[in-house]
Amino acid sequence: MRALLVSAVALLLATWAEAQEPVLLRTQVRPEGSVWVGQRVSLYVTVWMAERPEQSPRFDLPEVEGALLRQAPGSPLLGTERKDGATYTTQRFELLFFAQRAGLARVPPVQVRVTLGDTEHSAATAAVELDVRLPEGVAPETSLLTTRELSVTASWDPEREETIVGDAFTRTVTVRAADLLGIVVPPATPPDVAGLAIYPDEPLVDDRLQRGALSCTRTDRTTFVCTEPGTVVVPPLVYTWWNPERRRLERVELEGRTFDIQPDHAIREELDTESVEGASRWERFAGGAALLALGALAWSFRLRLLHAWTAFLERRAAREPAAFRRLRRACRSQDARRIWSELLVWMNQVQASDTSLVVMQVAHVWGGGDLAAEAARLQRCLLSGEPFDGSALLRGLARVRRRRGHDGAALAARQLNPPRS
Repeated sequence: MRALLVSAVALLLATWAEAQEPVLLRTQVRPEGSVWVGQRVSLYVTVWMAERPEQSPRFDLPEVEGALLRQAPGSPLLGTERKDGATYTTQRFELLFFAQRAGLARVPPVQVRVTLGDTEHSAATAAVELDVRLPEGVAPETSLLTTRELSVTASWDPEREETIVGDAFTRTVTVRAADLLGIVVPPATPPDVAGLAIYPDEPLVDDRLQRGALSCTRTDRTTFVCTEPGTVVVPPLVYTWWNPERRRLERVELEGRTFDIQPDHAIREELDTESVEGASRWERFAGGAALLALGALAWSFRLRLLHAWTAFLERRAAREPAAFRRLRRACRSQDARRIWSELLVWMNQVQASDTSLVVMQVAHVWGGGDLAAEAARLQRCLLSGEPFDGSALLRGLARVRRRRGHDGAALAARQLNPPRS
């Protein structure tokens, strides 16, 4: 009799275990019903598992038109709960939903995949509908941020506004906001500006969730390279957001920037002229003192000295060799910005057209793939701020000068009228 009772209990337990659901889901939405455009909506998904999993559950997040759905950063909340006499291992996750336009927003079911032992189980959350509102007076097409706190800072490197063609400037914009993800914050890249080449870096985003408090920091770094002389204006940068606690629109505007870009050769020639004139005064003084001291010896070599002095002044006055000497010194400095600037100056001496936009083409025509590869590497270092070893670039340019001659006019003629293949 006892054996029959034990067998019946064992059969009942086995039958109940088979009927136990291996994976259950429970979903909560905060806030419910009506929300603002751009407001953080949290979908808390608790995954109930009949046994402890070897890896965390995986979410297949769908793309939602006009909205953004992402899993919140951080680890899930772990626990255990009992249901119908059974004990479940639970993990609670938070999904973040940001509606980007007003109207009825629908969060479709989210598939959750859980591996228990050798079997993968799948379950789906229920769909959620939200009434998304736009503050009064805001245009329907506005992409609005909703947060109780937002701050923006910006810096320029270097700070000066007077510059020459070929120089580069970097603007760094940092946005800190509560209840937002960094991907929701719009990028700080300005529209195209004539006279400037704009190179935005990949943004740096730091999202944090601590005890339910969500915050983000987004940093956008943009490099501006001066390509044409003239007065160039970078427009102001404006951030507008809705403060739900104060029920009002907030606004932060970063001032624009005006660049007075001078032709590179004008400043370079002025500096070269001042240097030559200063050197000439000192050299005349030293030469006079030497002539007075040496007397007859200097007089006997007057013709040779005069010839050497004239040749020296001609070499100093030559524009292309002076530009190439500065380029050589720049290549040894490993400063990508300085190398880029001096490269543009030198190429301006040997070309009849603006060089700031055709460096890669000219490098390929003059030196082939190797020289073009070095020019491309220089551009990458210019954008990333990394040091650039210009020895290979300098060797390639030196070979071009030796092969084609040092005369700037000859180089220009060959570049503009390359030989037929």
